[in-house]
Amino acid sequence: MQQGNNGQTPQGDADGRGAAGTPRAPAVPRGGARPPLQAGPAPFAPTRRLLALTLGDERFALDIGVVREVLDFGDLTRIPRMPAYVRGVVNLRGAAVPVVDLRTRLGMGSVARTVHSRIVIVEAPALPEAGGGITLTGALADAVREVIEIDAAAVEPPPRMGTPVPAEVLAGIFRHDGRHVLLLDADRLFDDEEPAGSPVSPAADGRPHSRAARVPDMPDAPDTPDAPDTWNRAAHGGGGGA
Repeated sequence: MQQGNNGQTPQGDADGRGAAGTPRAPAVPRGGARPPLQAGPAPFAPTRRLLALTLGDERFALDIGVVREVLDFGDLTRIPRMPAYVRGVVNLRGAAVPVVDLRTRLGMGSVARTVHSRIVIVEAPALPEAGGGITLTGALADAVREVIEIDAAAVEPPPRMGTPVPAEVLAGIFRHDGRHVLLLDADRLFDDEEPAGSPVSPAADGRPHSRAARVPDMPDAPDTPDAPDTWNRAAHGGGGGA
């Protein structure tokens, strides 16, 4: 071993570096055990993006993945033989889209036309006998509040009792801003069957209702003015749900 000028073995600097200026390895306790590694950052919790809306005094939400856009409550054209909860159709860039009054559908009265009422255009899978693909339905609400993002774990199963709407149209319940919000199940909300507890309104000719998202036999859709867009998913970076 080489010695320094004073005959002593070179010592490291006081900052823990060796004589050659290289960092020293951390001390290993007796027995060969090394210090435990520090845990890294916790993984991100999955989230859900939802469109919050209002029906009466109650708060509801739809998964943003099924929402295409939001329109002002413009003029609607009535169509014969439609259920009472279908307020009419709106011309959406040449397509006749039926508009469902969510309050009537859920047995909560009806939506009045105000400066706050909106039509939410919802995408749903088409029935196999209709050729598959995607159908559009307008969901009429008293107001659309905002797009919110919550932890997916915050959504709990819907209660079977004590809700203002039939439980079978609910996908869950969660709290936001100190209030309970009911998450609607779009597939059940617009299916053929009337939710339990909602008013049944047969068609005038006694024929069974068709799916709300389908307008029967409309080769010449009424030429109503296009409703102005107030929100659309593509422009706001909306993505899928869970």
